[in-house]
Amino acid sequence: KSGYLAQIGNLRGAIDSLDAILKNDSRNGSAYLQRGLLYVLTFAQDKACDDFTKALRHLPDDDITRRQQALLQMGLVQLKHYNDIKKAEKLFKKGIGLDEEILAF
Repeated sequence: KSGYLAQIGNLRGAIDSLDAILKNDSRNGSAYLQRGLLYVLTFAQDKACDDFTKALRHLPDDDITRRQQALLQMGLVQLKHYNDIKKAEKLFKKGIGLDEEILAF
């Protein structure tokens, strides 16, 4: 539902939908990741970083793609909105480091 609402431009409704999911399941890493992405779009950068951190805490270790997405998005927020190059670089490296195939290049 949140994906559909976001696609039609109802970002507040999409966030509310994810709020309801997280109210019932506060360990849903995928919902935190999705809400974090929506917070980026609504310029709520602190909330986005909080959600990306929670996503990393609750996503399974073997869900490399979503874990990378959370780390790379957090890095982009640090770079673009807080101009913290060192923190962004650390997050980017951590995200890339999750996937050994990427490191082979």
